[in-house]
Amino acid sequence: MAKRRNLKKALNVVAGELYAACFVEGVNQEIIYNAFTAVLDLIKRVSHTDPGNAKTYYKKLRQEATAQVQIVADELNKENI
Repeated sequence: MAKRRNLKKALNVVAGELYAACFVEGVNQEIIYNAFTAVLDLIKRVSHTDPGNAKTYYKKLRQEATAQVQIVADELNKENI
């Protein structure tokens, strides 16, 4: 249960940072919006675990969250260069 709570907190921090990035000038709003909706979808998935092997489910979910954050960071870095 604690790991699920930590994952939700981490995703909430990422969502908050993306929300703050919406107000920065010169940032592609479409990229931010797509990333924000993807993170919100991940938060919903954390709240409702699929039946079966929970350990595998959360491992996959954490990998998807990390990949999504990396994609957003790469897109924002490309735009700022």
